[in-house]
Amino acid sequence: MKTLTVGIGCRRLTSAQQIEAAVRVALAGRPFDNVREVATIESKAEEPGLIEFCARHALPLRRFTREQIAGFGAVPTPSHTVRGLAGVDGVCEPCALLASPDSILIVGKTVVDGVTVAIASITTSSSHRIPATGDAMKTDLESHQRMTQRRREGHEKKQAAATVEKGLLIVNTGTGKGKTTAAFGMAVRVLGHGMKLGVVQFIKGALHTSERDFLGAQAHCDFVTMGDGYTWNTQNREADIATARKGWDEARRMIESGDYQMVILDELNTVLKYEYLPLDEVLAVLTARPDMLHVVVTGRHAPDALIEAADLVTEMRIVKHPYREQGVKAQRGVEF
Repeated sequence: MKTLTVGIGCRRLTSAQQIEAAVRVALAGRPFDNVREVATIESKAEEPGLIEFCARHALPLRRFTREQIAGFGAVPTPSHTVRGLAGVDGVCEPCALLASPDSILIVGKTVVDGVTVAIASITTSSSHRIPATGDAMKTDLESHQRMTQRRREGHEKKQAAATVEKGLLIVNTGTGKGKTTAAFGMAVRVLGHGMKLGVVQFIKGALHTSERDFLGAQAHCDFVTMGDGYTWNTQNREADIATARKGWDEARRMIESGDYQMVILDELNTVLKYEYLPLDEVLAVLTARPDMLHVVVTGRHAPDALIEAADLVTEMRIVKHPYREQGVKAQRGVEF
């Protein structure tokens, strides 16, 4: 039975030969045929050298997201360099253990020619006998306990390091559904805390929505709709620019007043895409906002400069949509 899982991290365009040399160094005489799989971070899984190495030895390549690795817990050999490049404390060690939760780390992070290698091995007790049902359940429970302990330690470590509070510039963009919906979810949170909320809708003003009725009726919410409808409805660029300017004047008033804890600028990205407002002017106001003010900007096609300035960016991506695949029209409670 093959018992070894190899976790690998590497620089961009590292060759298969470099990877193989590093793995053999880390194996330190252990049989190469005992390797059952390779694991790495998602961002490295498409490296040609790593793909060639795995194909050459018919090894499956497991990939893990940054979030999965971050949830692993304390990394045995953390790296500030890897943290800066990949957003996690390490790659090879957590990936080896994530791919084989019942294993133990027998070779810690080994660096050879820019390739990092760690090796996990299934424990002797689990690899050389068929456990009874009770033993199997015990092993599974112990493995789960180890995994959750590592995750808890990682979570507590990150919580302890996060000590800053500040107003955030948040951007919801992408072609998928949910950009405005997500923003209004935060709106409910803000109002639930008794905080002051401002909303300016730039495009959907001609459409009736229940969220406008609901949020606009709240004592701590100022909900302003300035749009005359989608651009293909108005067919009048000068009118669209004038409407966008009115909306922006109101948004700027809210942002600069200091009276609000959150301001939502719904579909501002669309306004910026069509150049109804100068991007430089908008960015100047957003970056000079009060220190504790959260500003949420929604809409497709967020400009690169806005994404660069933002603290939090989420891109909604369509996987399936009932309008596109089934011809289902917009429905109450889902779209409006």
